[in-house]
Amino acid sequence: MPQVQEGSFLTLHYRMSGPQGQVIIDTFAGKPATLSLGMGELSPAIEQRLMGLEEGARTVIELAAGEAFGDRQPEMVQWVARKLLNELGDPHEQYVA
Repeated sequence: MPQVQEGSFLTLHYRMSGPQGQVIIDTFAGKPATLSLGMGELSPAIEQRLMGLEEGARTVIELAAGEAFGDRQPEMVQWVARKLLNELGDPHEQYVA
């Protein structure tokens, strides 16, 4: 059976949750995501855990705080006006105030 390796094209459903279990991204209600492994579309930690999985596999990946994209850097937080999100953001996304 084919296995995931660098350069693989993946079509998958996934759900990402925050530390308190709040759902941040969920593709299960709609169209699955398609991406190419190794192109930076997911964090390196997630890509590493996908390597070697067989086609059709289901898995749960848990990451420690800071493991996905590094430690939180408060100086890099940017506030964006709701008006700008309404104009340029994803019309199907629910943004948290």
